[in-house]
Amino acid sequence: DKSAAANLCKVDGLDPVRLLEDAVSNARELATDGQPASLDTVGQRLLGLSLAQLHKGDRAAAVSNLREALRIHKETGAWTSLVRLATTLQPRLRDGDDDLLEIVSSAVDAAAGILSSRGSEVGKMDELLPPHRFADLGRLCKLMSKLRGDPGYALWALDHIPNLSLADVQALGDQVKRIAGDDEEASRIDRVLGNCVVGWRGGRPREASDPKVIVFLIDRTWTPILGACIEAMRLVCTEHIGKDDHVGLYSLGEGWVFAPQRKGDDEAGLNDRISAAQITSGECVLYRSMEHTISLLQRYDPHYAPWLVVLSDLVDMEEQSDPLALGEGARVLAPQQGGSFAEATVRSVTGGSATVAFVAGNSTETLPAAALQPFVRPVSVEAGLHPE
Repeated sequence: DKSAAANLCKVDGLDPVRLLEDAVSNARELATDGQPASLDTVGQRLLGLSLAQLHKGDRAAAVSNLREALRIHKETGAWTSLVRLATTLQPRLRDGDDDLLEIVSSAVDAAAGILSSRGSEVGKMDELLPPHRFADLGRLCKLMSKLRGDPGYALWALDHIPNLSLADVQALGDQVKRIAGDDEEASRIDRVLGNCVVGWRGGRPREASDPKVIVFLIDRTWTPILGACIEAMRLVCTEHIGKDDHVGLYSLGEGWVFAPQRKGDDEAGLNDRISAAQITSGECVLYRSMEHTISLLQRYDPHYAPWLVVLSDLVDMEEQSDPLALGEGARVLAPQQGGSFAEATVRSVTGGSATVAFVAGNSTETLPAAALQPFVRPVSVEAGLHPE
């Protein structure tokens, strides 16, 4: 019931490591019958526990748990779990992390060995794997290319694995560019993939150090989860987002609390705006809200790597919700001709079209009303339903 769910959402004073240790213990009890699926659950939860331990600084315990997870997945033959383990750890590797590098390399070698033992043959991909595992194979090939310094694995994946997502194709192509380190090869990759992959992003591959634009889509409709959502956003902004990264907040079924802004321009003000957003509001309109945030990210400056963080219980009730009303004077984000979204004010609405005046540049444009994204109307704490 709701009271029980509310208690689960009270995170103050709880130790994530202890909670994850309990989750591992619970999985061990369920795995007493020795079923492979249950054993792999133990391994997957050990991975989560080890990440929490690394964050807390308990490296010895984390490495021990990772090695146990590695052993479990090797014994059960769960190659996808091995790929997940390696994919999760590899971006976290730093100079001197020889113990973690050994675990990642062992996981990749084991996953490749398991697949090889099943008799992988070029031209028989659909016989070797079900289609929903193609992406895992692509990620394995990317890891093999990176760890072994050989672009051939990534090139093989691009040539032989069907139905990969744009993100996976981009990652494989970028990996080839990094290893080749050759402008001619990079141009060839861009030319070939640019001609056959819709949305291919050419040029220099993105790196982890590149600036990001992060949009948080937060469900403010239900008080019991709101405090945890706001605290999670504050934690991520404080500990994991750089000064040059841009941060925006969209309220589920309602609109933009604030559009993406550079964190370093006013960190204190950003934190205040996040705190002020802890007011129950909005509607359970999940997919339309996601479409808004994704469309903005797709048109954002390509110099910034796009991230969307959705914090919601995943309930969508759009059919029971009223369409967003945009009246004269409303603040919106509107798509500019050939460019990104920019802040504008609605001048008039006629039928399915709206005339807007952009704040920057003093230009006006008539656009489909459905293309506009509203800002949340200012609401005082007294007028709203504050979690406390």
